Amino acid sequence: LDALRQSGYQGAAALVVVLARLCGGPRLAFLAIDANNSGAVSTYEFDSALRMRLGLDYEAITGLKLRSLFKAFDTRHCGLVYGVDMVSAFADIWRAYGLPEEIARDPLLNPDLEGPAQDEVFREQQRWLMEARARSRRPRSSSPSESRTPRTPR
Repeated sequence: LDALRQSGYQGAAALVVVLARLCGGPRLAFLAIDANNSGAVSTYEFDSALRMRLGLDYEAITGLKLRSLFKAFDTRHCGLVYGVDMVSAFADIWRAYGLPEEIARDPLLNPDLEGPAQDEVFREQQRWLMEARARSRRPRSSSPSESRTPRTPR
């Protein structure tokens, strides 16, 4: 935290620096936060993902409570954070602190990515999103015994 404070970033920008170092870029950070793979993050998901999945004490990092921090990312003011919001809120910080190879693959952060290269990234993201949605729709059994094939009497 001391090194983060010395960087000069405060509030939500400080969290973006931590996420950039931890995840490499906004796309991977969003995927880590979007627990149900819906493509949109609620305040509950945001809170639990930062605390439980990523192990971050965002209040200590940012000095902000959940509502204020979430509003900094909710650039559309709709009560949800989308992947594009992760980028547009703090694009300069993602570029400065993210992994170069991750930033180079993100069409929202790399305006030079055009044509077939951009199309391929979009296709890859769409493929991943469709697979994630398919995984989330699969029925899950509540106990191991329910997933077994029932025995037939002899």
